[in-house]
Amino acid sequence: MSVGCRQVVRRLAPVPLAEARNAYSYSANGVKLKVVKKYNSNFNTSPVIGSAVNISAMDVTQTTDYVSGKIFENNALGRIFVDGGYIKGGVYYFYETDHLGDNRTVINQSGTVTQRNDYYPYGMQMGHNDPNQGDLVRVGDEPNAFKFSGKELDVMGGLNLYDFSARSQDPTLGRFTTVDPLAEKYYSWSPYVYCAGNPVNAVDPDGMDAIATRYVDPSGKTIINTNDGRDDVYVVPWNRIQEFKENIYWTNKTLSTDFTDWNDYWRGEFKQVISEATLKRKGYYSLHGEEAKAALAKFLITGDLSDYDSFVWAEVHGQWNDPVLVATAVLMFAHGMVGVVGNAPTAISRMQANLLKDFKNLINQLSKPGSKLTQVELNELRTLAQKHGGTVRADLTGVKGTGINPHVHIEGLGKSVESRHIWLQSGVN
Repeated sequence: MSVGCRQVVRRLAPVPLAEARNAYSYSANGVKLKVVKKYNSNFNTSPVIGSAVNISAMDVTQTTDYVSGKIFENNALGRIFVDGGYIKGGVYYFYETDHLGDNRTVINQSGTVTQRNDYYPYGMQMGHNDPNQGDLVRVGDEPNAFKFSGKELDVMGGLNLYDFSARSQDPTLGRFTTVDPLAEKYYSWSPYVYCAGNPVNAVDPDGMDAIATRYVDPSGKTIINTNDGRDDVYVVPWNRIQEFKENIYWTNKTLSTDFTDWNDYWRGEFKQVISEATLKRKGYYSLHGEEAKAALAKFLITGDLSDYDSFVWAEVHGQWNDPVLVATAVLMFAHGMVGVVGNAPTAISRMQANLLKDFKNLINQLSKPGSKLTQVELNELRTLAQKHGGTVRADLTGVKGTGINPHVHIEGLGKSVESRHIWLQSGVN
């Protein structure tokens, strides 16, 4: 504070502002199709921020088209994206990525490093990087704009934003520039926050949901969906569900099930049944809400058309505020969702038990109300029973007036097992 000072006048020095304008075109479902960038090649560095841009002075136009894994620059093929990199000018370039999918190094087919990238947690370039045209430490002569989280960094006209599909992210602020389209799902978080404020072990593939490992029981029902930066589905065997749920309870008391180390342990214990690539191919990331995603995961595991019905209606409910989307979903239901049903993976059977104790635990689960066996499952149960020294005895008629419906027993493995009624679906024999 200045003593005896009657007035303090603060003058802001003019900040250089390039005369430039970017125009973006998107498809109806939000896929970027085209960017037209116009700028003044002799741009004036004197205008004060907020002054009008002289459009007539923009004498350079740069057009970029995005077409099915290809980029065309000014109507000429610029690059073709392949798994793990891209082809440009007949030369293959490969990405080396970190655990978050950030492109840290670009290497050409001769083994020469053409770019190295270092980032702060939210994707801002480190001070030793070369900011020229958005490239970081240009070792060779190969510019590459796809960097943090594998997203394109747009630097034209001083924009410096990452394109996360649904919205743009400012790496300097560590925030998105617009409201989360799924903000109502996460009311406890700011609608501008990136990865729930946890960019070190989580990623956001499209500016909406953070990536998460989903754990399900053998019937496909979701037990927990964690936010650990990886998106695939693991099945928890019946005999370990109680142990797993207890661990979830106590972990969330002191730490978090979102931690990578916690998920690394349990992913090592259980079997992956749906990969991230499969989820992406089935349209998982375009679904509206957790209920629809859980329902799709269940259907992909069981292959049961009743689970498909549940999935479609969950998606309809998730779109209920948009009549056009609802109508589209109903039509999908009426005609069959080719992308899901036509290529659904083989159902993951719940009839799995390597040890006798596992088989007995399985029998306990199957004897619970509502767990009726299909014909396929009954045939598998007979095989499992024979493997463990037992046999299946069927009572396909039930007992009228007693509420005892068609069921089977397992004989030869003790009275505690034989006393269990394993119910059957109608028509199973």
